[in-house]
Amino acid sequence: MDGRYHCPVKDAQRLGLDDPRVSKDALRKAYLREAKKTHPDAGGSAASFRGVADAHERLLAFRSERAAGALACLLYTSDAADEGLGVD
Repeated sequence: MDGRYHCPVKDAQRLGLDDPRVSKDALRKAYLREAKKTHPDAGGSAASFRGVADAHERLLAFRSERAAGALACLLYTSDAADEGLGVD
């Protein structure tokens, strides 16, 4: 991966998905489907296969970041409620 920003929606579309917020299983199935189509041994190009693999890696990272953000939010609101700060 090159360190530049990549839109999760475009990465999802690269794997044939409508939404980047899919389950890990759905992401895996989409990746395998596209990898089989684009793999050089199956008649695809190395560049197209690398694009699919990179999109898959970025979407896995996107899922992890979303999960970490949700956990941080949950912990923050839980701590605030414990402190009596009026957060429900």
